Amino acid sequence: MTVNLTAAPPVILTPDSVTINDGNLTASVNVTGTATGAVTLNTATLPTGVTATVSGTTITVTGVRQSTAVSGTFSVGVTRQGVTQNLSVVVNLTAAVGGLPTTPGLFLGAPETLTSVSTPIAAVDNNLAAVFTRLNQEGAGNDGEYTLLLGSNVTVTAPRTLNANRQLTIIGLDGERTIQFTGGAANQAFMINAANARLTFGNNITLRGISGSSAVLVNVQNGNFFMQSGSRITGHTTSSGNGAVQVLGANAFFTMEGGEIIGNVSTNTTVTANGGVRIFTSGNFTMTGGRIYGNFRNTNIPADVTVNANAGSSNTGGVPTGTPTAPITVNPGQPGIGVLNDLLNP
Repeated sequence: MTVNLTAAPPVILTPDSVTINDGNLTASVNVTGTATGAVTLNTATLPTGVTATVSGTTITVTGVRQSTAVSGTFSVGVTRQGVTQNLSVVVNLTAAVGGLPTTPGLFLGAPETLTSVSTPIAAVDNNLAAVFTRLNQEGAGNDGEYTLLLGSNVTVTAPRTLNANRQLTIIGLDGERTIQFTGGAANQAFMINAANARLTFGNNITLRGISGSSAVLVNVQNGNFFMQSGSRITGHTTSSGNGAVQVLGANAFFTMEGGEIIGNVSTNTTVTANGGVRIFTSGNFTMTGGRIYGNFRNTNIPADVTVNANAGSSNTGGVPTGTPTAPITVNPGQPGIGVLNDLLNP
């Protein structure tokens, strides 16, 4: 951005001249003409937790988050031949951050289509049961993508399901949010069993299981389950041999683009039991990113992913055992069944 020292107009920093990295906003004021190039930051009116500094001709604002919906006004002095000229620098933090709305709730549309002016389609906020009820009640004309922004931790006591053609992405708003399963031992947290249904765990979402379960946490039998960067499934101990995530049937798809599945245990003693992910009966699993590690069968035998012979599985970038070069390996003791970590970590 070029500042005309003669006219000394207000400087408006737009998204084109502002970048957001790890929650911080950085903008540059380029001084031309006969100015000495010295830029000084005189005052800043910013919300609590947001600060501003200047180095050379670069103004850096820290503490900006996606839930920050305010404007900051700075008085910046540019020194020219020993005379300081004050310029008004206005930073529209809402426009600069863009993207997600600032209020929790259920929104119509995919995350990348939401804007800071969107409003929830229902006042469901952080009530997970109400979210799924409201979404499934939407008319057939409203099939498609929805986004749930969680502003706090929530619990789930009974299996949450999606109707056919309903696609939901859950994202933690302004920090990590935990979905704590608190249901009975035989219950699951999420069941995906409808044509073209899709559940996606997005950034800042952790699904945490229970001890003493006899079921899986996420059961995919028809439809799609996605995990993206910043998501996690952890803390589930079950007597089931089918892991924390079960993918069952030719119409069941699990795609892991990022995130982690860690710290889940099957107390089942069979060699095919698994604490992490179980794919069988023609289920489909694709892993392009993320990590699956630190999961066990028979309480303490490493077992992250179990793949039956008639199931489809591919890994094109993820780390299924914490070892970058680890392939899915067929266990010679059980023909037709691939058990990650049983051979790699005996």
